[in-house]
Formats: sequence, C-alpha cells, structure tokens
Amino acid sequence: MSIPISSDTSESNYRAVTPTSNPMETNSPSNIMYQTSPEKPLYSSILRELTQQGLSASLELMSLIEPLNSANYSNWSNKIKLALTMRNLDIFLDPEWTSGLGREPENAEGIEFLKNCCKQVYSWIGDCLDQENFDKFYDQDLVFYNPALLWEKIKDHYAASSAENCATIFRKIFSLTMEESNIKENIAELRH
Repeated sequence: MSIPISSDTSESNYRAVTPTSNPMETNSPSNIMYQTSPEKPLYSSILRELTQQGLSASLELMSLIEPLNSANYSNWSNKIKLALTMRNLDIFLDPEWTSGLGREPENAEGIEFLKNCCKQVYSWIGDCLDQENFDKFYDQDLVFYNPALLWEKIKDHYAASSAENCATIFRKIFSLTMEESNIKENIAELRH
C-alpha cells in the first residue's frame, strides 16, 4: 500500500477557518487551512500547513512543558497534545496514520518530508521526558521514527496507574465524612 500525496496545493482545495469567540464552533484553536475536497488526500493539506508555519514554532511550545515524571502524566500528556494540536501536528500521534509512512511512496519527496516531521515530533516528545522515562521509552536506533508508537508506549505505561490513582481518590472522597467543626482537618485528610 502506498500513500498518495498530491502536490496540488491550490487555494480551491482549502477553506480558511476563522476563529470565533467559541473555539468549539470551528473545531480549531487557530486559523488553519482544512481540506474540503474529498478526492485530495489529507497529506497535501498537512504538507502545506507545515511548510507555511514551519516546525520551529512548535519547538518553543514544547520547551515550556515540564518533563514527564512519575507524578505528572495526565497534565504532561494534555500539554503535549495541546502543543501539537496548536500546530496541526497531533496527527503524528495517530498510529494508523503514521504506520503507512514507512512504505514506498508514490511521491518520495512528500513522504521524506513527512518522515522528517515524524522524526521532529518524536524528538520533541523525547525532549519532554525526564531522564528515567527517556531511558525507558526513547529508542535512538530506529530506521523510522514513529511518534505514535512512542506515544502509545508512554500511554500504556502510565494510563493504568493514572486510572488506579483516580479510583483511589474517588474512594477517599466518597468515604469521607465531613464535620463542620473540622473542615481544615477534613481537607488535610483528603489531600493525603
């Protein structure tokens, strides 16, 4: 299976999404060009988007994210997704989408660009890991850097413990009986 990439990036294949006061109305946090023509592949719109915006702006966003450690997975993953979504790079976290990039393409130049984008996103995620997690998840000896697989490894490792922590917290909250006279003590007990 090869991935079709169109080199046709004429304006007629795209529509501009203008921001409103309610970001949910546009399904987008910014002015991003979205493809509307069904016969044109999504890849050409991503190529156009990345070429216009450049990848360097995303690096600035990623540098503001506190490295992943054993205590901040939920917050960390939300910030990573937000930073990538703001630059329309969140598609690189989708395993179905990135799995086809390792195959022989019809448009070698376009595929090479997308592979470089994958490598860049993979590196950004690696930069947002503490040393312990970097050693655990980050594989530097790859032929093809697949950020979606790295994302899945991290998610699989931390999602189970996050769910357990949530269940423990909910059990504590629902079993807690508060007395009006000891509100400070009740809050302190809930925190521990």
